[in-house]
Amino acid sequence: MQKRGQVAIFVIIGVIIVIAFAILFFVKQENVGLGRSQINNEEFLSSEIKTIQHEVLDNCAQEQIKSAVKIYLENGGGFEEPDNYIKDNGKKYRILCQKIPNTENCLMQPLITNIFSKQLNDYIYDKIDNCIDFSEYEDRGYVINIQEDLTIDITITDDTINLNIKYPFTIERQGVILSSDGTQYRLALPVGDLFKAVNYILGQESIYGTVDIVNYQITNLNKYKMQIKKPYPDKLYEISLTDYPEYIIPFAIEDDGRYSRYEGRRA
Repeated sequence: MQKRGQVAIFVIIGVIIVIAFAILFFVKQENVGLGRSQINNEEFLSSEIKTIQHEVLDNCAQEQIKSAVKIYLENGGGFEEPDNYIKDNGKKYRILCQKIPNTENCLMQPLITNIFSKQLNDYIYDKIDNCIDFSEYEDRGYVINIQEDLTIDITITDDTINLNIKYPFTIERQGVILSSDGTQYRLALPVGDLFKAVNYILGQESIYGTVDIVNYQITNLNKYKMQIKKPYPDKLYEISLTDYPEYIIPFAIEDDGRYSRYEGRRA
């Protein structure tokens, strides 16, 4: 009887040990599963943040920048229609080189990228702020919280417009929260290059009263498309980049007229 009792005790202890190991195994597997779920959620959210940065922030910036640049160029270097202009066939050409009375020269108004970047920043701020829309992702069950107000910093080089869009937000899914500071967007659009061509023409007109367009085109390997009209006594230019023909800037060089022109004249 004693031996049978001992055997029973050993059996019970063995069963307990097996059950304990089974419990530990299942708990471990559950923790591993939770850990993997946590990692998968973080990886997924990290990918989603990059998608949001591109589809919401970058696309919004691209749309607003392209539209704003076209408006600025079409107005001859401004976001508002020019007050000082020469009108030809219903089109206003902003005067960028104003005739200096009693001289053969004109006073040029160059296009400066630093000034344009500041004007562009101010012009598109509200437009970008209004076009940023997270509703598509919120409708899919994400919780998105904006941490700070939008700030934009624009720099312009010869061939690019660079935006640093600071718009911190968090995105939450199944208890996992990740954050983003915004985005940095680079638009390949050589506005600076176009300004160089305009300023070269203005400089030549202000000093010599003429420009060798053919030689300038050859020197720059036909990078620019240039048209010039000469409604006496003024000159009207339209310049674009060969690779970006949709971005055209019209402007005028003023000279002494044969008659008073009240429309668009300076006060």
